[in-house]
Amino acid sequence: MEAKIIWKKGMAFDGCVDGYIVPMDATLPLGSSYGPGPKELVALGIAGCAGMDVIGLLKREKQLVERFEVVISVQSHSLHHPIEFSAIDLIFKFQGDLDVTQVSRAIELSQTVYSGLSAMFSKILPITWRIVINGDEIKMGVAHFPTDSTYHQTAYEG
Repeated sequence: MEAKIIWKKGMAFDGCVDGYIVPMDATLPLGSSYGPGPKELVALGIAGCAGMDVIGLLKREKQLVERFEVVISVQSHSLHHPIEFSAIDLIFKFQGDLDVTQVSRAIELSQTVYSGLSAMFSKILPITWRIVINGDEIKMGVAHFPTDSTYHQTAYEG
């Protein structure tokens, strides 16, 4: 992967990757809120990586997901620079007539095998997760990945 940022003005940049343009900026008073900040984009990436794993696995199992979202909460422990992430909580929220076992298994696989971003960040900070189906919290856990770089067949390779 190769990406670049192009300065627009003030603290605003356009991030460019694979033909896509993603605006980013600092919040007021430093920036003009042209787009999310870099840390917010990292948080979206973590949630997106996990969400794509989960929805791919559930589609493979023919689960009828009506609505799905991943809410990510990131805690920071520093009031001084550099401000670093200290903990992450992922809430996987579903609506639909779903098999709880299949949903649980998809999230466990995401958070123990497939999610590259969760794997990277879990080496330096705790990542907890919760599952909510039709408004009911059914399970919680902690991301945990093997320390070796063993290849795992992806859900999409069958």
